[in-house]
Amino acid sequence: MAVHGVAWGISVAGWIMSPIISKLLDKVLSYCKFDKEEMLHRLLTDVLPRLTLTLEAAEAVSHRVFFEAIMEGLKSAFYDIEDILDELEYIRHQKKLDKQKRSPSKRTKIAS
Repeated sequence: MAVHGVAWGISVAGWIMSPIISKLLDKVLSYCKFDKEEMLHRLLTDVLPRLTLTLEAAEAVSHRVFFEAIMEGLKSAFYDIEDILDELEYIRHQKKLDKQKRSPSKRTKIAS
């Protein structure tokens, strides 16, 4: 009976985590190719909250020993994605500041 529960738990964990990881990677890769603002928004509002819920659910599983390696991998991926998003946000803000510095201000045009 316990073996059946463990096998069921592993199947459920794989069923939950596999599509999430695939979608997460697809979204990160597509972020580099398409509308960056929209992709960043989707990552922040859709993918990361779902990954957080999955991690919380996996931590609550009674057969935690079997899931520790999987959970550590998911946590690592989650933190890596957070770091990437932070870096992308920094780059976005830096580009915005650079653009503002390069464009002449309205006061300069009026004074001329």
